[in-house]
Amino acid sequence: MTYTLEVCVDSVASALAAKRGGADRLELCADLIIGGTTPSLALVRQVKAETGLPVLGYLPRLPQAVVESRHLGLKTAGEITDLAQKIGLLADALEANLDWATLEALTERPAPAPVPPPALQTAGVRIAVAQDKAFCFAYAETLDCLRTAGAELVFFSPVHDTALPEDICGLYLPGGYPELYARPLSENKTMRDAIRDAVNGGLPTVAECGGFLYLGQTLEDASGTAWPMAGILPGKGVKVGRLVRFGYADMTAKADSLLFHAGEHLYIHEFHHWDSTDNGSGFSVWKSEKAQWECGFASMSLYAGFPHLYWAGTPLPHRFVSGAKFYQRQKRNTHD
Repeated sequence: MTYTLEVCVDSVASALAAKRGGADRLELCADLIIGGTTPSLALVRQVKAETGLPVLGYLPRLPQAVVESRHLGLKTAGEITDLAQKIGLLADALEANLDWATLEALTERPAPAPVPPPALQTAGVRIAVAQDKAFCFAYAETLDCLRTAGAELVFFSPVHDTALPEDICGLYLPGGYPELYARPLSENKTMRDAIRDAVNGGLPTVAECGGFLYLGQTLEDASGTAWPMAGILPGKGVKVGRLVRFGYADMTAKADSLLFHAGEHLYIHEFHHWDSTDNGSGFSVWKSEKAQWECGFASMSLYAGFPHLYWAGTPLPHRFVSGAKFYQRQKRNTHD
């Protein structure tokens, strides 16, 4: 299989830096498409000459196609009203500035043998997943892995719904922007109470970043007003006004819990402008010699913390589903 690599460069120097950074070691990389602030045909020719890498074309800077940002990066697709027009502008620019004949020739190469997808297990346990404008940061791979592990995912909105889905045996509260919707989340007291009762009752629960803030006592909105949240964890969510503990790090579990075994490591990342007055101490995190901290709450029915977890390729999906199935059996035994 060959790959087309898009590299953002503003000069031949930055293109050479990209090459030194590893583009020349991608043996299967057949060509480049370059972009940046001032790409041009002349720059394409220079990059091709200086790097020795073939260049298919370039994507010029298009102010009309810019996707707006906010304190945690780009706005999500559902929030961009003219997304189709922006994509159309990008498509037009590529049509005018790309060597389509060469690209077409590359696509005519034999396709690799398909990799069979993992067999999906029969859905046997329902896990509720928060998904709305306040909770929108869930990796698709995480959800796929949970399904593969045997979960039936049931989506709900902590902003709009008044009750948790029926017959659930697990709860996943991913990241998002709860701080921007603190008031409606707080005013939905019926949902807050339902989640508090379920989690305190032992429902296996995972809460990452925004979900972690929702489980706290209160959460400040963008204006600094504090709104009551689920009240399960001791901390209060507070606005800091800058990135806090930003970046990738190595997290180590201190004890056995729902998702982790004692001593296990997982690479995590944090990306938030809010903090908590109590981040927990269930895990130790190492980023560098000068940046180390503790975080997270963990038990045999809970993981809650600021770190975003990447579940694919780890035991986490199976452990979460196993915990949900154990909870399911306990419920059935109680009702029998």
